[in-house]
Amino acid sequence: MDQLKPDYGLKLSKDGFSKDGNIVLHSFLFDHVVRIDTSTYSTMSVILYNDTEYAISIDYSYSQLQEILNCAPNNLVDSLKLSTKKIQIGQVLNLEPFTVSLTLQLGELVEAAYESFVPFRIVKIKKI
Repeated sequence: MDQLKPDYGLKLSKDGFSKDGNIVLHSFLFDHVVRIDTSTYSTMSVILYNDTEYAISIDYSYSQLQEILNCAPNNLVDSLKLSTKKIQIGQVLNLEPFTVSLTLQLGELVEAAYESFVPFRIVKIKKI
């Protein structure tokens, strides 16, 4: 069983990183989408920082999801957009992987029964 990774957003928040500060991920791999609620989608991944693997959660709106999908290779865009229209709350939709450049800012602390984390929110999406 995989060990839970420490949360990168929580680490930055505890280290005093400003919520107005930007984090740029120049090559973020999108391979799935989770619908959190009626207006929020999310993607989780693992990043390496100072030789430690951290979990990272990125939340975004439906319009940002469409913008992200526009960054996929041209032959995938239409099928990805069609499949994401049908995502139910709590459902994970696996995607044909593609990379995008993201500018992020820290979101709000989420405290669940067994974990606490700080998701990132998207400020800018760029096709690479």
